Amino acid sequence: MKSSKLQGSIFKIKILAFAGILLLIWCGYRLIKTGLEEQQDYEFLAVSEEQEIPQEFLEELAERRGVTVVSAVLDVPVRLEIEGYRMEVTAEAVDMETFPLHIEECLTGLETGSKIPVFFTARSLDNLTDRYSYAITKSRKKELQNRALGMTVCIAGAAAGPVKDAASDSSGNTEQNRQVPAGTEGILAARVRGEDGQIYLSYESGRKLLEAEGQNVQVKKVYIKLHGKSAADALKNSLLSAGLRM
Repeated sequence: MKSSKLQGSIFKIKILAFAGILLLIWCGYRLIKTGLEEQQDYEFLAVSEEQEIPQEFLEELAERRGVTVVSAVLDVPVRLEIEGYRMEVTAEAVDMETFPLHIEECLTGLETGSKIPVFFTARSLDNLTDRYSYAITKSRKKELQNRALGMTVCIAGAAAGPVKDAASDSSGNTEQNRQVPAGTEGILAARVRGEDGQIYLSYESGRKLLEAEGQNVQVKKVYIKLHGKSAADALKNSLLSAGLRM
């Protein structure tokens, strides 16, 4: 009888010891995980749907715990023309020194010359149309994509009006009018990683294009990089409370 009780007690002690070991392992894992998370960098894009993000707010963000980069981003509606094709797109004007553009291949400064450098992704040419507004064919798009790096593009503000290109033949018939952006020369200067079809300009180039169109230069997006998960979570919650989205 005593032997059975003793064996039962030993079994309970073993169960408790095993549970204690598991608890220690779990606590150790959590400590290690938390420690690693606090050593990592986190980044996100905060967006204001309606109101402009003031400069004072950006300066305040830069002082928050863990923040290492605060970089304003401009949305710049533009029309691009590339070898007879054109498209309207909202380019993102970013600080090329701080915004995380993962470049796969690019030209040198000498090769771009005085043209506005345009950074593009593998799908940035997907929405090109011809002069009759027909979508670019798959074969033509692939051909342009293969040699896109270094191609010259014409950049105009999306608000620019149409330019008539009426060519009359001997019978007096007039060719269909087409929209030609009478704008600034750019160059496809760098291919960046991504499948979103985004177009990127430098912040200064984007600002000048907006000003040339008489549009207000309004910052409604900001790229933020932080060190440590707790700081990142705290800032995200603060920005969400302020009405921004991530």
